[in-house]
Amino acid sequence: MSTVATISEFRAARKAVLAAGLDRTGADLLTGYLDLFLGEYPRALRALARAAKNSDGYWPHFLHACAIWLLGDRLRTRELLPDALDAIEKAVARDSKQLYAYVVRAGLRREMEDVPGRLADARRVCRMAPDFVWAHTELAEVLSEEGHYRPALKEANLLLKRYPKAAWAWGQRARMRGISGYYKLALADFDKAVALDPDCGPLYAWRGETKRRLGRHDEAIADQDLAVAKDPGYRLAYVWRGRLRLLLGEFRAAVRVRPTPGRQPA
Repeated sequence: MSTVATISEFRAARKAVLAAGLDRTGADLLTGYLDLFLGEYPRALRALARAAKNSDGYWPHFLHACAIWLLGDRLRTRELLPDALDAIEKAVARDSKQLYAYVVRAGLRREMEDVPGRLADARRVCRMAPDFVWAHTELAEVLSEEGHYRPALKEANLLLKRYPKAAWAWGQRARMRGISGYYKLALADFDKAVALDPDCGPLYAWRGETKRRLGRHDEAIADQDLAVAKDPGYRLAYVWRGRLRLLLGEFRAAVRVRPTPGRQPA
């Protein structure tokens, strides 16, 4: 199904909801939900705010939190994060068994740099859904950020055991190994990840950064070049490549860390 067809169907569904003669709260909930998918975040927020105000149920508050967060992200402002967190807390208070409420709350806590809260949510989701990939990935990330490298690596190993043919699983363990200072082992994992997904730009960028830490600067730049070619929007590749060029004395090339219209990055 094409994106255009999907959008058309959502718009048709929204009109049908409005024409169905539902009560105001039900109509607000359904139209707000559809507007989220249409990317109409201000309109979705207005409808879902009304639904949350007039309903004591879980879903109005959960969707209200999502609308606030998505609108803040679009506006590139962090000022709406506390409001989104307050809304998701209300959703959790109404139904503490809903998995994705904790996923959303962990995401908000990540942006608000609440590491203990984020860690608690990741652990809770792991207990609720042991096979949920996101939970183990998030747990590994936050543990590594807290300096708990062995538990982080344990989570990465668990993911790799479950998904041995997934490039992202190899990349996840590679990152954990690199953060833990095991650069040679990390490089071996990145090589495996790249072999499984040779078109993934970020994998080349992280492998290049690992090579830099091993002193293999020329190879590191080559990997950052590949990262930029595979994924021109991956900013870390430009940052890492620029730093390498400064390190090697390539000052003129180093200042061109972002692509410019009509020509390829250096």
